[in-house]
Amino acid sequence: MTFYGALRPWQKSFVDSYLADPGHRSLLVAPPGMGKTSSALAAAQSVIAKGDIDAVLVVSPSRVLVEQWRYAAASAGIVLAENIHVTNSAQGMAATAKYLSLGSIQEELGALARARRWMIIADDYQGGRNEIRVIDRILSENAASIVLHVSHELPKSGVFDTKYSLSREFILDRESVESPQTNEQLIRFAPSLTLIGKLQYGIEAIDDISWRQFEKLIATLLEADGYNVELMKGSKDGGVDVIAVKDLGASGYYKSLWQAKKWGRNHKVGISTVRELADTRLEFGASKAIVVTTSFLTQGALDRVERDKYLLSKVDRQDLDGWVRRTLFQR
Repeated sequence: MTFYGALRPWQKSFVDSYLADPGHRSLLVAPPGMGKTSSALAAAQSVIAKGDIDAVLVVSPSRVLVEQWRYAAASAGIVLAENIHVTNSAQGMAATAKYLSLGSIQEELGALARARRWMIIADDYQGGRNEIRVIDRILSENAASIVLHVSHELPKSGVFDTKYSLSREFILDRESVESPQTNEQLIRFAPSLTLIGKLQYGIEAIDDISWRQFEKLIATLLEADGYNVELMKGSKDGGVDVIAVKDLGASGYYKSLWQAKKWGRNHKVGISTVRELADTRLEFGASKAIVVTTSFLTQGALDRVERDKYLLSKVDRQDLDGWVRRTLFQR
């Protein structure tokens, strides 16, 4: 099983280009919801198949993101170990930079770096000291290893100095999308991004988009609100469409499930939908489940949401209008 066959055109273009010349240090920047995880893993899968590297190491800032990477990789048959002691039986490893910086595993990390040629995927990379230390250590132990930095935004000024000059850059960031010079080309690969522009003219524009574009909009809004977002594969079966996780610090992690209902404004979400959502929240072990609709809820559905307001919530057409204006167009 491979990622490549399921990729979108821009993703395939990225993988083909990366495979032709991975570079020692490369950077992939793309807006939320475009599939950076799948793209990076497909690139790793292809480079391994080509024989240029032996294994993949995902370095991520949080444990939640590590688990998301491991799950995504497993769906295509790539086993990523969760710690340094079981890497021999896997195609690689996914771990936090904090874990890989522990003094107790430095000797093993050095031996691991020397034993295999690694493709390091630095997730949401913004130049943290732990990330830099881990990446430098592996590259110093094995010059044949390579790095792909992955981010949803351009690195902050000063992250990459002359010491960390990039060999390749693949940038599909929001700024570029809005630039008249590149807008036309990028929209070909990410047509849902045009929705952001349309919504400036009012919530009515949402009636003209597809159900999948609506799901991607929700993912974009949640990313902008600081969540780590997983956009599900997409179907019309009424299941979970978006999983969003936020680190609340001392309070721990908050996991929320989001169900999108792209319906006509007169087709209200009923009590049966809310009941099913409540069961799904329990099944996924989430903190809260939220239904988002381009319509409204019936009184019965509203009553159930109010009764279980610490476990369930709703974003109806009016709420959505405020969310879009507050999140996407605040200046």
